[in-house]
Amino acid sequence: MTAVLPQGSEQDEETTDLWNILFRRQHLQNRLQFLQEIQKRNSKIEGNLANEEGPSELDKIEEELKLLEQKQKDLVRKKSQSLTTQLTDNDSIQTPVQGLYILPISPKEIMSQNAINLDDVTMAPAKVKCPSCHKTVTTEIRYKVGSNAFLFCCLLSVVGCLAGCCLIPFCMDRFKDVAHMCPSCHKDICAVHRL
Repeated sequence: MTAVLPQGSEQDEETTDLWNILFRRQHLQNRLQFLQEIQKRNSKIEGNLANEEGPSELDKIEEELKLLEQKQKDLVRKKSQSLTTQLTDNDSIQTPVQGLYILPISPKEIMSQNAINLDDVTMAPAKVKCPSCHKTVTTEIRYKVGSNAFLFCCLLSVVGCLAGCCLIPFCMDRFKDVAHMCPSCHKDICAVHRL
């Protein structure tokens, strides 16, 4: 069983060869370990392996493992040499890490990627780019009385809560609007209305 990758450049073929070698080495190491365990536990098998003509299966596996290890080293060296010749000093792409190329990125770009749009801000603190100071910050929230609190106050007074119970929506944050504020410059960023 071999790994199949799409055919392409010489580098793809080298990668395929490298993966095939790694797979075969792992397979042979497992087989070697299995045979060694059998040899330790059963002396009859040891006698049978020694009576075979030519080298035993253990010896064959060890030889092939050494050969595959040397091929792997040669391929890795060849691949690293080809990569160093392809990349120039001005190129900012780093060397591949298990087949992935890592592009350089600044912490500022990472922060701005995580920031959400002001239209998508919810009732909870959010990571946004402040329009005033242009920093990416996590907003602080304040609750302000809005139309939702007045609507529930009117609704409660119609139902019959006249002894001050109709003022409950003005005391609970659940009925208030949310104003997002920048912790850096302390300016209002946006407001989210309940209704």
